[in-house]
Amino acid sequence: MAPFKKTESIMDKRKVNIVLGTVFTLFLVIISSCSSDSVDKGVFPLSAVISHSVDDKKVAFQGLTHSAVSWSWDFGDGQTSNEQNPVHIYKSGGYYTAILTATNSNSNTLKINIKPANFDNDNWGRIIIV
Repeated sequence: MAPFKKTESIMDKRKVNIVLGTVFTLFLVIISSCSSDSVDKGVFPLSAVISHSVDDKKVAFQGLTHSAVSWSWDFGDGQTSNEQNPVHIYKSGGYYTAILTATNSNSNTLKINIKPANFDNDNWGRIIIV
């Protein structure tokens, strides 16, 4: 019978932990909802970083943005996209600079170009398609 009681004890501790976690979460929700709406809660600034991966002439872009509500990509070959994370296929090899313009709800914009991990001084900020 001793192993059975130990299992019951472990289960009782888990139940207590679940109840305490739920009570704590409810406490945080109630406290956060009691704040005044007139207090400036702060707005996170618009920020963006580009990540990408290349497979032959296909490039998958990822616009890692904060506070953005729209995205505009210029792939450097005359093609554009308004997707946050587009996949683009370049028609020919060459040096391309992709530019992301992110816009927040206040119509503020931020433009950044791609910065690959491996680059030299002549090709900094460019995608090289061979």
